[in-house]
Amino acid sequence: MIKTFYYALLDKILSKRWKKASQKSKIKGEVLMFHHITDEFVNVTISCRCPVKVFEHYLDDYAQRGYEFVAVDEALAILEKGESPKPFCVVTFDDIPDDVYQNAYPILKRRGIPFTVFVTTKYVDWVKPETGETFITKEHLLEMDKDALCTVGAHTVSHPMLKNVENSFEEMIENKKWLETLMGHRVDYLAYPYGKHSSINNRIKKQTIQAGFKCAFSSIDAPINDISSKSLFFLPRMVKN
Repeated sequence: MIKTFYYALLDKILSKRWKKASQKSKIKGEVLMFHHITDEFVNVTISCRCPVKVFEHYLDDYAQRGYEFVAVDEALAILEKGESPKPFCVVTFDDIPDDVYQNAYPILKRRGIPFTVFVTTKYVDWVKPETGETFITKEHLLEMDKDALCTVGAHTVSHPMLKNVENSFEEMIENKKWLETLMGHRVDYLAYPYGKHSSINNRIKKQTIQAGFKCAFSSIDAPINDISSKSLFFLPRMVKN
């Protein structure tokens, strides 16, 4: 209980500090984090469900506020440059459920919005017994991967809390290799399962670098700015539902 409170406090403090840093930042961006995009009931926490119309509302809202939707490659280039001419937004999905292909992908394709899917090896072609969740099929994943709008990223082999398992490096590197073999090209980006201080520490960040990723994403609720962008292997994402 004490550890849970401590890690939650660390998350909150970091989120608050990073949000405050946006006021005078030369870099202004947000990475959006989604899971399910569906109007049907899914037996998961509310933070992992987003109705289709709400998803579209988010896209409309960011566009109306002057954000430019960019691919994760472009976002990384902005961070390396150290400034963004206009606010930018990166759309990402974790795990990923097949309703992302069925519901979100057509919307993004119609609007020409780039996006990233962070894929867990175990979840491909899988139905989760406890919840009935249906995850992405290889066929649908390969179809999206052929689209220039889509970037496929890694999300470990079995979705563990990485700092609590002995094979954390293998979880990352084997997922990366599996995806690269499946799709025939490099996979450069990682999203940590859970993505909080309770599951990620400096050892995990070092292993991420060792595995050859260019950057990695947390689920700390904060924007990308001059300060948060320095944590290249613990970049924040705004959780949307």
